[in-house]
Amino acid sequence: MNVKDILNGIGGSSLTINDIISGGITLFLGVIAVGAFASLIYSGFMYITAGGDASKAEKARKNITWAIIGVILAVASYVLIQLVTTVFDSDNPASNQSIDQQDGSSDTSSNQNQSPPPTDGNRGPVDDIIE
Repeated sequence: MNVKDILNGIGGSSLTINDIISGGITLFLGVIAVGAFASLIYSGFMYITAGGDASKAEKARKNITWAIIGVILAVASYVLIQLVTTVFDSDNPASNQSIDQQDGSSDTSSNQNQSPPPTDGNRGPVDDIIE
């Protein structure tokens, strides 16, 4: 096994830098969302156990507000990243359409001149870069 094999993917899958970055961002946002949700639970516990102390209750309310904002931002960020990934995904035929073709017309003449990818199984996306 050499660097080309690792970069081209193991077991027939082709792992790209976009996949790695997307996975990392998704993992990061998941950790943020779990942290914000845990903070929300903890702040609720603080509010319940404030025992009539106005300053503790106010601190808990502020924490609850910021935790809710954190959950909303994490979910909104995830949705936005998924939207951008879908729109700009090179494997997605819808993202390869020109602006003129998005009105519903199906002009496929521009795609007829493209050569198919190599199918010998020994070449991958990194081979072109390394050679």
